[in-house]
Amino acid sequence: MYINHAYAKLLGREREALLGQCIDGLIHPDDRPEIATLFAELASGKRTNYQLIGAICVQMAKWCGEMCGSR
Repeated sequence: MYINHAYAKLLGREREALLGQCIDGLIHPDDRPEIATLFAELASGKRTNYQLIGAICVQMAKWCGEMCGSR
């Protein structure tokens, strides 16, 4: 998984500390089914890309801040 510096900063973590982690731990539990569907479509070739924006990102940032202790 690629982690850019802006995403690491959003999570309050060092980029290197996030490399090699399972992405499930970085996704809000409520969003996992939708993301799993999108990823399956990507893996099957039905979809060539996807982008998560809006409420999911805001919710994820809030959840990750709580999960990571707002480091």
